[in-house]
Amino acid sequence: GAFQSSFNICTVRQARRPLRRRPPRNQSPNTYTSPHRPSNKSAPLRYICMPTEIVVAPDECRLAGEGDVLLARHLAADWAVALHHPEMRAGALVRFSGPPDAALGRACLAVRSLAGHQHGWRAYVMGGAIAPGDEQAARLARSSRLAIQACLWREGVLLKGEDPGGRRARTIYFHPAAGRLIVRSSGALAPSVPQTALPCPLAS
Repeated sequence: GAFQSSFNICTVRQARRPLRRRPPRNQSPNTYTSPHRPSNKSAPLRYICMPTEIVVAPDECRLAGEGDVLLARHLAADWAVALHHPEMRAGALVRFSGPPDAALGRACLAVRSLAGHQHGWRAYVMGGAIAPGDEQAARLARSSRLAIQACLWREGVLLKGEDPGGRRARTIYFHPAAGRLIVRSSGALAPSVPQTALPCPLAS
């Protein structure tokens, strides 16, 4: 399934400065003449900063600077939690496959050290895909989902949205400054093949 909801320790970027030609003697140094415009018109010099994509690997937590985008690919049986503060325009994306307490505790500590101990943090939970026929993975996904909810409650973070379960991997696009979270379904998981014990030919 896919949903979009409105809703920073990694990067501090500098704006990319465009190449600046030497202005004529009768032209102000704070303006430039565009080659696509008539020579008698000029526009103020502007700096354009493109967003930077930060890929979040498994068992990793990344924070986004102003305008950065957090990207997680092929989220299958593991989990991802997006932490966001709408007023501070700060956010983080943590990805884990084990118990959530340690991973979410470190993530909450990181975002609060960056944006301060303020109320209003929200969480969006995704992941826990289950391969067809894997009942053990289904039980583990349900218990992990409850553990994540309990951990967020202890940290004082509101669970605002979730997209758990399913049989397809996910790709997450999280832009905290713009308040944009997009989850897209990707390839389906392969069915679980039951393992059968074979007799040992050397056994008596």
